[in-house]
Amino acid sequence: MLAPALSQQPQQLYLLGMLSLLDALLETPMQRILKTLPLHCDLKAALTGHPGPLGSALELVRSLEACDWGRCEMLRTPLGLAESAVAAMYIESLRWAANALQPQSEGRVASL
Repeated sequence: MLAPALSQQPQQLYLLGMLSLLDALLETPMQRILKTLPLHCDLKAALTGHPGPLGSALELVRSLEACDWGRCEMLRTPLGLAESAVAAMYIESLRWAANALQPQSEGRVASL
């Protein structure tokens, strides 16, 4: 949801989010994991905490998930994102995830 607002490719930010917890899942340092993956250097930089548009986007999402509102404010402002826009995108992403996780037979979540 954040990609269009940051002039980024949605697929790239989706992949970034998917890989962001790979170190915890594999119990392996991210640097070691990234040596084996054929990823663009911008993605690797963001996953290892280096500054840049992708790194800022990842940190913004992590701050939202942690309810660290001060950090969210600090990160969203340089990205040129309004607080209401960030909140709306986050709510929409939660709705999307809830719908994606629903079994087909149970229907879809109408609202969050």
